[in-house]
Amino acid sequence: MSNKNQIMRHLYIICLLIFLISCTTDGIENGQQTSDDKRAIEEMLTLRFNSFQGSSDPMEQAQIYVKDVAINATWMPPNDQPIRGRDNIRKWAECFFSTYKLVTDPNKQSFQEPVIDGEIAYRRFVSGGYYIEISTGDTIRFNQKYIDTFMRIDGNWKITTHMWSSNDL
Repeated sequence: MSNKNQIMRHLYIICLLIFLISCTTDGIENGQQTSDDKRAIEEMLTLRFNSFQGSSDPMEQAQIYVKDVAINATWMPPNDQPIRGRDNIRKWAECFFSTYKLVTDPNKQSFQEPVIDGEIAYRRFVSGGYYIEISTGDTIRFNQKYIDTFMRIDGNWKITTHMWSSNDL
C-alpha cells in the first residue's frame, strides 16, 4: 500500500471516529458521561501542560509531553505528515522544544469541556501566543484550534489523536 493510501486510510478512520463521537448522544442518555472522567482528563492535561512549560530541558519536556499519550497515538501537525506512535511523537517533541520556547497567552485560551462516550472522549480548544526561536530570539505568533481524542486504557485516559491548524481567518 502506498504511503499516500496509508495516510488517507488513517485520516478516514480519524474523521469517522470524530464524526461518530460528535454525533452520538448515547453517552449522555446512558449516564456514561461523568464529572469524574471530565475532571480526570482536564487535570491530566493541565498537569501535563504546566509540567512541560516548567522545564527548560527539551528532553525532559518531551518526556512529560508524551507521558499521557497512547503507544499508538497519532499527531497531525498542520501542513505536515502525521506522526504515528508515542516514540516518534517524543522525537518530534524533542526537536520542537530544542528549537522553540512556547509562550501562551492566557487571554487567548478557550477550552471546551471534554465530551465522553464510554471509553472514548474528545476535547476541542483554541490557543494563542508565541513560539520563540531559541537560536535567534525571533518570535512567531500563533493562533490555533485543536482537537484531542482520548481512550480509556487500563483505567486511565490517554491521548490517542492530537490535531491542530491555524485559527486565523
